[in-house]
Amino acid sequence: MAGYDDPNHDGNGEKYLTGKLCIEPDCDQPAGTAWGPHWCFEHNVKRLNRIDEQFTKMVGTKGAIMNLTDDEIKAWEEAKEKP
Repeated sequence: MAGYDDPNHDGNGEKYLTGKLCIEPDCDQPAGTAWGPHWCFEHNVKRLNRIDEQFTKMVGTKGAIMNLTDDEIKAWEEAKEKP
């Protein structure tokens, strides 16, 4: 499991919930993960799997964009907060 598809990963924790609902039609689940503020956990997994499939077709490396460590996620979050 990569972080994005692990429901117990910190990146899928409550601190990422936006207070909005998932943007997928007919979904009433809360939106927000470290990988996207607009989707619920389930739809975010499906979305990232689609992206990963396309990326794999382009570069031939399965899972390259999904295998982020907790330290990499933290560094990304800190970088987002800087002006």
